[in-house]
Amino acid sequence: MVVEYMIRSISPRLLLALSLCAGAPAAAAAQEADYEARLTEVKGEVTVFTAEEPEGVPGSEDMPLVAGDRVKTAADSSAEVAFSGEHCVVLRSGSELSVTSVKRSDCVLTLALGSLLAKIQTLAGGGFQVQTPAAVASVRGTEFAVEVDAAEPDQTYVGVFDEGKVAVSGRTGQPELLKSNQETTVRRGQRPLAAYQLRRFVRHRQFMRSFRKRALALRKGWRAMDTQQRQAKRREMLQKLKQRREERLQKERQKQQKLRGRKGAKALRPDQEKMERRKKAIREKLRRPGN
Repeated sequence: MVVEYMIRSISPRLLLALSLCAGAPAAAAAQEADYEARLTEVKGEVTVFTAEEPEGVPGSEDMPLVAGDRVKTAADSSAEVAFSGEHCVVLRSGSELSVTSVKRSDCVLTLALGSLLAKIQTLAGGGFQVQTPAAVASVRGTEFAVEVDAAEPDQTYVGVFDEGKVAVSGRTGQPELLKSNQETTVRRGQRPLAAYQLRRFVRHRQFMRSFRKRALALRKGWRAMDTQQRQAKRREMLQKLKQRREERLQKERQKQQKLRGRKGAKALRPDQEKMERRKKAIREKLRRPGN
């Protein structure tokens, strides 16, 4: 009776507030099931291909990414992608990366071509993979690199820098566990080579040391957006970027038309130029009054 009386005495507004508070953790947990992927830096010519814009739009800083998006960098260009401010990936020049899944339980990136450098924080029960045509690199919280060379697209290189571990699998055989300062090579259809001393990726070591500071700054400065905010921002940016793409294409078409016009104009021989000048002089003389 006492409990029943207490429940009846609670106002409807208070009951509504209590129910909303009770539901908040569940909503937050559902939202946290996925990473918030975002382009955080763009240098040079970067193109993002999406379901909404399959022809591609220019990559732009702060653009939200979703599963299915593909990022492509041209020569002398790079793109940086962050995942909820916790993990950060850099796509180097001449690379192509697909965001296959942004689930915290199984985040998957697919590198078709080029080089990827990453700083991944310790994963608490989640998964983070980079797939290539020849291999799968399963990350356990580390600084690592994956590369698919255009000259050897059937071969994948994976390396770990100063910290962490990466399990590298091929299409057959057991995975190879890489530790700090180790790398391996995987040819399509084969198992990884036994881990050996880091050598192919040594050229990236200096960059990775500075990249640690960049990743730390991203974590500290990250401003999360909820689902509705991300969707609204993505729609707005895609519209603006599509317009930018059309303007760029229009300028390119105008440039091509000018070039074709120049090529189409035939140069006159000296005797033809002399004849044209003579004709022009005669026409001007006939226009004069009294003629």
